[in-house]
Amino acid sequence: MIVSLMVPSKGLRKDREQVFALGQRRAISPLDKLLCELRPDLKDLFLLHSVSPVVAERLLEETLRALAWKWDEVRNREAWLLTILDRKCSCLADSREQQPWDGLG
Repeated sequence: MIVSLMVPSKGLRKDREQVFALGQRRAISPLDKLLCELRPDLKDLFLLHSVSPVVAERLLEETLRALAWKWDEVRNREAWLLTILDRKCSCLADSREQQPWDGLG
């Protein structure tokens, strides 16, 4: 599911309220709904910071685990998720700029 943030879905229905699994309807979880709503913003955020799909998936998984742990405490989950990911991406970009071997080429 997370990989689909960076890779276009192929023939999958983008219904935000329902998921069709094996011909049956089931309610979409709040976390799935949040990801569906934020998909364009997440994609833009990772592109803005030039984060590879593999690293983006790792950062998103880490941040989603933290959000799940604090779910009831976080009032604005959308803003929290985007803010934490933006900070992580910024730290990642800063660490890439400060590699000691950059000037040795």
